[in-house]
Amino acid sequence: MKRFLAALAISCLTSFSASAQTLTPLSFRVLDAEYSDALERIVAISAEQAAVHVYDPTTTQDVEIPLPLPPTSVSVGPDGRFAAVGHDGWVSYVDLELAVVEQTLAVSADVIDVVLADNGFIYAFPRRDQWENIRSIEIATGQETLHVGRSIRAGTLVKLHPDGNAIYGANNGLSPSDIEKYDISGGPAEYLYDSPYHGDFQMCGDLWISEDGLRIFTRCGNVFRSSPIQSQDMLYNGSLSMTSKVEYAEHSTASNKVLVIDEDQDTELQTYGYDFLAFEGSTPLPDFEIPTGTFDSHGRFVFYNSDGTQHYVIVQADPSSALLLDYGVVSFGSVPVQTCDIELDANVYGSGELVTATQLSIANATGAPLAIEWKVWLHTPAGDVGILNLGANGSFVMPPGFERDFGPLPLFPIGAGVSPGAYSIDCRIMNPATGATLLLDQNPFLVQ
Repeated sequence: MKRFLAALAISCLTSFSASAQTLTPLSFRVLDAEYSDALERIVAISAEQAAVHVYDPTTTQDVEIPLPLPPTSVSVGPDGRFAAVGHDGWVSYVDLELAVVEQTLAVSADVIDVVLADNGFIYAFPRRDQWENIRSIEIATGQETLHVGRSIRAGTLVKLHPDGNAIYGANNGLSPSDIEKYDISGGPAEYLYDSPYHGDFQMCGDLWISEDGLRIFTRCGNVFRSSPIQSQDMLYNGSLSMTSKVEYAEHSTASNKVLVIDEDQDTELQTYGYDFLAFEGSTPLPDFEIPTGTFDSHGRFVFYNSDGTQHYVIVQADPSSALLLDYGVVSFGSVPVQTCDIELDANVYGSGELVTATQLSIANATGAPLAIEWKVWLHTPAGDVGILNLGANGSFVMPPGFERDFGPLPLFPIGAGVSPGAYSIDCRIMNPATGATLLLDQNPFLVQ
């Protein structure tokens, strides 16, 4: 075990990915936003200007499309070239490429959320009253149809499933909160069923669906399966471990990552691996720097581009800034600037076997020194054993361009003093100035 501690004190480090960041102020405030993969644009609405903004985060060019009424919500259609905008008593159908409102159609509700599907329908969800109906508006005729089946709760927030055949909703104003599914394969919406749980897992009134359509992320951080088969649909599938209230979640199949803005830690962007929902770290969001001072930026929305190589965070300046135009976009590049990787030679070890790190590599690919606080510990059935704690005062610095692989590295043998059970070699990388977690890396294994 002493050999293990000595080896880790020299070389155990995890991986975290930071990116070059730029914060660009916006000339409008953001009420709601989605992303168009086809156009590679952020599509946002601004209540103050009664407009849709088609914003290019790479060039910062903004195309403003005037709306006839103040907007309440926006939905970009699956083809990325059209959007639906909700209003009080109306919905607008917008051509994003031509930058025109094609139609504004009457709807018998104050629309809190809206979905544009690829079947010729817009689906409007009411803000007011208690038990309500989904409004299905046929774009070609303007005809409104109330959904069939069980009523929904006013204030329900929704997302279109990537298969285009269903919408999932998260209700509000009920205890316990729940999620539910509506069929739109035939055009007008039909209520199908809710989750099989009743208070077993908190939902918290909002949801996001993974790009591959296999998972549902809820505002409380609990994650559920999505399936066309009811017995397999909305079954618990884990949680986003470092958040209790999700402000926004975004998944990219290409990057195999989930990005999360946590309501209570919204000055950071969290990253999770998609396969096992393992927390990979947090990246601080850059501050708003204005003549009167420097102010925190709070994440509101996050989007991947179409190929998962870039992501963009819409941020809002802290209220103490007193900015009138208090929104901006943070662009993250795709090239990792700090990397590290730990891999063990097995997941299960027996008596007499040697726990070995086949790879233990670390790199600082930036052109500047990198100061971190570095904590390493061994998790055992009896509790955590601290191994290393360096750099709390900013003194632990990796030089620019540093790169080294310490593997293969024998760590420790499974002897008589090692109890059977679940173990893990864990590292935490923190910002020494703020104490914010940049990465938590867990490397579990079993001792038999």
